[in-house]
Amino acid sequence: MSSPSDADLWFLKATAATVLVAAANGTLDLNQRARDELIRRGLDPEGEWVGPSRARELHHPNP
Repeated sequence: MSSPSDADLWFLKATAATVLVAAANGTLDLNQRARDELIRRGLDPEGEWVGPSRARELHHPNP
């Protein structure tokens, strides 16, 4: 999967300032939130469908 373009990041304009501040300060781990969402969607780290169980294994190899 390719890197997102500026157009792909449109949602940041609608994001609450408190969320942006927490992410910028490191109190909100957006990387973990993104991994959790990929798992819910059943996607591997490259964005390919593998199913939720396999995605969980790939994103969290050591439970």
